[in-house]
Amino acid sequence: AEVTITSQATEGSVVSSAYYTDKLSQKTRLYNDRPYRYDRFPKFMDGMTVVLTSNEDSAWPGEFDKSLEDNLFCTSTSENTPAVYVIIPDEIAVVPDWLDAYQRLQNAEIGSQTVSWVNWSTKYVIYWRPLNGDDNPCFGINGGALDLMYTVAFGDLPPASITRFDAESAEEIDDSYTNDFELRDGVVRLEFDDEGKPYDLYIAGHLTLYIGFVKSVVPVTVYFHTDMSNFRFTAKDVEITSFTSAVSAIAPGPSSPALGQTQEVSANFKADIVFSTFDEDMGLRVKTKTNIVMLDTPVGHMMKNVLFDARTYIPFDYNHTHNYFMPGDPNLFKFYFSGTAEKIQTQTGNSLTDAALDINVTGTVLTTQLSSGLNLNFTKSGLIEENIISTAVEFVMSPFDFNDTKKETTAAFVG
Repeated sequence: AEVTITSQATEGSVVSSAYYTDKLSQKTRLYNDRPYRYDRFPKFMDGMTVVLTSNEDSAWPGEFDKSLEDNLFCTSTSENTPAVYVIIPDEIAVVPDWLDAYQRLQNAEIGSQTVSWVNWSTKYVIYWRPLNGDDNPCFGINGGALDLMYTVAFGDLPPASITRFDAESAEEIDDSYTNDFELRDGVVRLEFDDEGKPYDLYIAGHLTLYIGFVKSVVPVTVYFHTDMSNFRFTAKDVEITSFTSAVSAIAPGPSSPALGQTQEVSANFKADIVFSTFDEDMGLRVKTKTNIVMLDTPVGHMMKNVLFDARTYIPFDYNHTHNYFMPGDPNLFKFYFSGTAEKIQTQTGNSLTDAALDINVTGTVLTTQLSSGLNLNFTKSGLIEENIISTAVEFVMSPFDFNDTKKETTAAFVG
């Protein structure tokens, strides 16, 4: 497509240099003022005309004149150009309103890397719309608090290389429950390069799992690029909700209730899981939020109003020469846990009340803090009313570095 920049804002906070166009390839830069180049993109976009915007224009909406919201720059395209694509950073905080006329290309993404000494890479997502004779599209401000600007491409419509399917499997374990899965709204997209080799493979759908007695519907995606070593697995909104179950049927043991007795579990568990080998997000990321309203069993274990938020990032590297994964930079490791509980009680009557726990690990540095009411029961009967000691405790530890174990670390315990 032939594309011309017909107007570009030059007043107010916009201090960018002039935009210009190029043909999309792995040698093409994303911006006219940064050394970032396209690292990967859908094969059907190869050779499209792209507009090299300025990364200096990646500002908060409030920093721009109101008139620039929808008209930061305008273009003129050759007649009957089929479609326009907006390539925007995946982590952008706010998707601009002018993109409401576009739709997200759910089965594709773009990656970029620097060509300088700085090791930098990121992922972009793609919005698109058919032009339908609109030969003079305009584009607005970036819209998000992120130091990355969007770019624009013009070309053919996305290919209809999509296969939709449903799948299910069931295996009868016993009379108690069935362990099976269903994949609904499945989508497969497969693109090949000029030599006929697989280039992009994308699989997505809603996976229904039965975990014990609980049904969970999980949106999942798997994306491969060029070979099996470049992939990303994503499971969003993994959710387990309240249920009633016979514990002895799942994990029989001396502390389990007799067969036929049940434990009441009123809870909500949500998690996001991302496992990636791409440079910009290589590693395992897990985010979970749990709310246990009540857990009460015939043998006396109990939890009440327990909430916790846990997140972790485990980095790793990939050795392309020998094709294996190895531990990543420990300074990039992150673990965060924050939890509160109205009550946690053991079978013998010991309990924590109004407890709060925070644990934070960044790289190799650990900090932690705990405060709670503590009830200790030394009687054999295990009855709550026979508690011997009731007190309030608080534990605080200053930052501790696992790489500097000789450094003194203070910990205070009050009870």
